[in-house]
Amino acid sequence: MRRVQKEIVLTLMIGVCFILIGMAHVKGQSIEQSYTYVVNYYRPHQDYMNWDLIVWDDENDTINYSFEEQKEFMTSAKTYMFKQVVHKSTSPKLNFLVEQPNLNKQEGGNRYILMPEGEVLVQVWLVAGDSEVYYQLGDISFDEHITNAFAESSSTLLVSSNVDIEDLLSFYVVDTKGNQYNGIGEHVQNMHYKVTLTDGVMQANEVYRIGAENVGETVVKMRNILDEYIYNGKLGMIYGYPNANEITFRTWAPTAKQVNIVIFDNAFTETLIKFPMHSIAGTGAWEIALPNNNAELVDHYYMYQIECADGNTELVVDPYAISTSANSTRTAIIDISTTNPPEWETDISPTHTSKADAIIYETHIRDLSIDTDANFTNLRGTFRAFAETGITTEDGHSVGIDHIKELGVTDVNLMPIYDFGTIDETMVEDPTYTGQKYNWGYSPKSFNVPEGGYSTTPTDPNSRIFELKEMIATLHNNGLRAIMDVNYTHTDVEHPFKQIAPDYYYKTNDITGEYLDNEIATDRHMVRKFIVDSVSYWANEYHIDGFNFGHVGRIDKVTIKEIAKIPDIVVYGEDDEQSKLDDIANFNISGQKAILGETDDIEKGFATGEENKENAVMTTVKGSVNTFADSPFDVVNYVTSHNNLTLWDKVIKTQNLNDEEGLLNIKDGDQLNNDSDNMDLAVANTNTHHDVDTENPLENETVKRSLLANSIVLTSQGVPFIHGGEEMLRTKFGDQNSYSSPDSINQILWQTKDDFIDVFNYYKGLIELRKEHPAFRMTSKDMIEKHIEVMQTEDNIVSYRLKDNANDDSWSDIVVIYNGNRLDKEITLPYEANWHIVANGNSAGTNIIKSLSNVNSVTADGLAMTVLFAE
Repeated sequence: MRRVQKEIVLTLMIGVCFILIGMAHVKGQSIEQSYTYVVNYYRPHQDYMNWDLIVWDDENDTINYSFEEQKEFMTSAKTYMFKQVVHKSTSPKLNFLVEQPNLNKQEGGNRYILMPEGEVLVQVWLVAGDSEVYYQLGDISFDEHITNAFAESSSTLLVSSNVDIEDLLSFYVVDTKGNQYNGIGEHVQNMHYKVTLTDGVMQANEVYRIGAENVGETVVKMRNILDEYIYNGKLGMIYGYPNANEITFRTWAPTAKQVNIVIFDNAFTETLIKFPMHSIAGTGAWEIALPNNNAELVDHYYMYQIECADGNTELVVDPYAISTSANSTRTAIIDISTTNPPEWETDISPTHTSKADAIIYETHIRDLSIDTDANFTNLRGTFRAFAETGITTEDGHSVGIDHIKELGVTDVNLMPIYDFGTIDETMVEDPTYTGQKYNWGYSPKSFNVPEGGYSTTPTDPNSRIFELKEMIATLHNNGLRAIMDVNYTHTDVEHPFKQIAPDYYYKTNDITGEYLDNEIATDRHMVRKFIVDSVSYWANEYHIDGFNFGHVGRIDKVTIKEIAKIPDIVVYGEDDEQSKLDDIANFNISGQKAILGETDDIEKGFATGEENKENAVMTTVKGSVNTFADSPFDVVNYVTSHNNLTLWDKVIKTQNLNDEEGLLNIKDGDQLNNDSDNMDLAVANTNTHHDVDTENPLENETVKRSLLANSIVLTSQGVPFIHGGEEMLRTKFGDQNSYSSPDSINQILWQTKDDFIDVFNYYKGLIELRKEHPAFRMTSKDMIEKHIEVMQTEDNIVSYRLKDNANDDSWSDIVVIYNGNRLDKEITLPYEANWHIVANGNSAGTNIIKSLSNVNSVTADGLAMTVLFAE
């Protein structure tokens, strides 16, 4: 009877929803569609304490629900007690996570519920220890069974079950031949068991099932057992080895029964020749040397055919590929020595005396070179367009690399230039193609291959290499070092790691076995080897000078130390936890918040009008050496980067000028709450600079605040980092996460240099000041503590003295004042002397703007930095 009542209630709810749909048009006004999600969650021991359901859709923030309302559901066998949550949304897709936030525990990872087509209500069931989202109660198996098992060594396993069975102590493991091995179980935590085999060992290339009496079996996944199969030699295609007329192909596939190499005539044909590779005993590696007389294999393609222990066969691209066909569908056979531009062998990187000499400029290949109003002669959005010199704006100002050189920065941080997923390389320049043409590139597909979408000929595996090397040589010839963004913590959804040894390369949920957002397990030996090999390859083959690691805090410390041993490179990255990272510089997130405020909302910092930020700013000025850093070399100071609002857009938000300046509401490349889906048209009709007088831009308050923010960055101890285009008041029209937005949002508009040349010149002067005066580039914590004397940190004023020829500076005493007030302020100087102003609200550099004779105070411009020195 109770079950019938429940069905009647649900039917009535659906009926009410359809009635509401019929009322959706009242007096000509459209009412947004509402969907109802009924989520039922089952824990066998009814231990729901502190477990929450966290839900979100594509347009709204997360909502947390506690599992409180109890519901009974009857199967043919018995009645089960669930907890139920009902959520209403305007989206037909609901993302969710089941977790204990206070204990940082999760069940099943990020999942989602899809509303069936034509429906407005859906009911689903979730079961602890099971990642499946059940749309039918009858599909659930409530029997006790093993949900997941990982081989952690040849004799131990980590096993999970769908219920907690504390006395589950005896297990068995069976191979495909029927051989059975006994195991002793140890209950290590809720629904987790460590199983140790007592009468046998497992092999990586066999299939095993594990079970227990009256408990259902599951297949064993090969995880940390693969650390017993180590190969430290060179992997990939080795041209001219072991003899000049041979090519060796070598891959690591320890779970394979057999690996074959498949040779294709070209990137498209199905005609192939297959050769069996030879196992290198005990290492998991396979190799074969093929004849290459008269370079007969060059311009062909290859893949590895992996015959798995379960009988499946996988055809995979070489993870160590150095070039591929378009979109990385096949691995190219090339002689990379033929891809060097003229004088590549004599290419020399500019050097720094110390790491603090670097001034980093972040940009994207396409952003810098896609503007249709700039007169690039090469194909826009490519390595070749990026490398063009001699281009000017309508007013004769420099563009591209010439612009960067003129600005005075030392290092160019290139957003991903390795091969990445999400775009079709062959369609990027097709004007009729309506698919995605732009992406930041943080979903690596072939780590060691340049991105084909930045090549003038993506179907030619040689051109992408030659053109990238050309570009890097051009940077070096212009005194600029090349740093590349790398993301070794996760991959594109399609990656050969998943076909070769998925449970080894990726972090996995111990209970469900699911991949954790395609996140790489860097602490495993052969994963670490791949990362170190890849970084070394880029440094040596492409003359890359440094690496910016995404999510560096997720890389284990041993791997970081190995990377840091690679000679002649700089390494830095962003750690979300702002922890101390040995051997690698860290983005100063706390400093960024102090100066500007949280990057993507209206929160303010010192430069944008927040009070009581003076001491936090002073901590940043000192290189954060008394917080998370041991040395100024450990700190990268910044206020914005590619994955935040631009500096201009951020300052607009903090001043509540969003509507006045016309910022758009954009998420994931689409406009929200806008009748038009034409982003290019919306951008064309928007001018976020309309309040700025191009004749006197430095008089505008928003301009002043943006300049003050980066004035602090460029005069603080540590390594300064600026987002490309800030020196021209770059806008992305309010898009704080423009990873997939079109060129109209992401491009650098070179006309803005003409419009705001005074802003550019101010930045240029700031950079000149830093480069010419080593007091702003101290090299140790002791030096900073000896030579920086704090003068004032109150009333929205931060002032300090760089004293006693700091770091052998030619100026004996330098005073720096940051005035966060709108009004000018009179600031007392350390002593009476002849003082010379070199930076104020109107200009910055090394030339004297004004000399003050026998004074002990100075008027500091409002919302500006003042710098002066004593004779």
